[in-house]
Amino acid sequence: MVDPLLADLRAAARARAQVLGLPTPALEDWRYVRCQPLAAAPAGGPGGAAGWEGACLDLADGVPAVRGDWGAGWRLRLPDAAEVAVLHDGLDRAASATACWPLAEAGSVQVLEAAGAAAPLALRSIAGGSAGWVLLLRVAPGAQARLALIHAGPGRSSVQIEAVLGAGASLSVDEVQTGVAGQLLVHARVRLERDARLAWTAAGRGGALVRHALAVDLAAAGAEVAIATVDRLDGEAQAHRHTRVVHAGRTRSGQMIRTVLAGRSLAGFDGCVHMPPGADGSEAELQDRNLLLSPEARADARPQLDIRADDVKAAHGVTVGQLPPEELLYLRMRGLPLAAAAPLLTRGHLDAVAGRMVLDQARALARHELGIA
Repeated sequence: MVDPLLADLRAAARARAQVLGLPTPALEDWRYVRCQPLAAAPAGGPGGAAGWEGACLDLADGVPAVRGDWGAGWRLRLPDAAEVAVLHDGLDRAASATACWPLAEAGSVQVLEAAGAAAPLALRSIAGGSAGWVLLLRVAPGAQARLALIHAGPGRSSVQIEAVLGAGASLSVDEVQTGVAGQLLVHARVRLERDARLAWTAAGRGGALVRHALAVDLAAAGAEVAIATVDRLDGEAQAHRHTRVVHAGRTRSGQMIRTVLAGRSLAGFDGCVHMPPGADGSEAELQDRNLLLSPEARADARPQLDIRADDVKAAHGVTVGQLPPEELLYLRMRGLPLAAAAPLLTRGHLDAVAGRMVLDQARALARHELGIA
C-alpha cells in the first residue's frame, strides 16, 4: 500500500511535469543536448547490474531490495511528513518535466542515514522500463561514508539525490554507468556544513540521452568538494555533465571533467562556480578536457566563473582536440608504434579519473566499462 503522503507527492510531481513540458535546446541548461529521445520512453528490456560483494541496496525499476549484511553505520527508512513537504516545495525549482520525473515515476522514496565509520555500501539502479527513485542521504556530523552508485539497464532511469553532510563529515561517491544506457537522468544536490568533505567520481559510456546535474552548496568554512567525471562515447551516444558549485567563505572546490569521443557521439559540459560576497578566502579550479577520436564527434563546453568576492583564487580551462602529436612523437621515439602509442595516451586520459575512485570494486568496474582494465 502506498503511503498517502507519497501518493500526493507523486501526483503533484506529475502535474508539475505536465505544466513545464519537455526541455528543448532553447533552455540554457539544455542547449547542447539532443532532446528528441525524451519524447518517447525507450524500448527497454531486461536489465542487469554487475555483481557486488558486500552491502547493497538494489533498486529494480525504482523498487528497493536490501541485500547482504549492511553492518553498522547505515539506517534506511521512509521519509517523515516534514521531509515529504521539503520535496514537495522543491518542485517549484524544477525548470522542466525531467526534473519532476524522479518523483512522478518514483518506485521508491527513501532516507538513507550514515553515522560513525560506516561500511562501504552500493546502490545498484537497474532500469528495465521507465522508473524513478528519490534518495535523501544524511551523513551525520563527523561520520565517514563510502558509497558506490551503479546504473544499469536499457530503460529510462530518473534519479534524484538530496544529500546533507554534517560538520566534519566525509562522503565519497563512486558512480559507474554499466553498458550503454537508454535514458539516464540524474539530479543531485549536496549541502556541506563546516569542514565537511565530498569526493564525487563518475564514469560512464553515454546512451540515447544521459545527463547528470550535480549542484553543491559549500555552506560553511572548511567545506571542500572534489568532482571528477569521465565518459567514453562511441556511435550515436551522448552524455552531458551539468555542475553548479556555490562557495561560502574559505571553502574549496576542484572539478576535473574528461571525455573521449568516437563515432558521431556528442558530449556537453556546463559548469559554474559561484563565489558570492563573503566568500573571501575560497579557492576553485575547473578543468574540462575532451579528446576527439573521430572528425564527426562533437564536444561542447561552457565553463563559468561567477565571482562576487575579492580575496579568492579561481581558475578554469577547456581543451577540445585530438591526441597531442608531440606526445605521440615522444612515445614513438622511444620505440612504441603508433598503434600502441595512441591507446596508451587514451588510457591515461581515462584513468586520470577512474583511478581516483575510492572503492576497489567500483574502480575495477569503471576501468572495465571504459575499456582500460
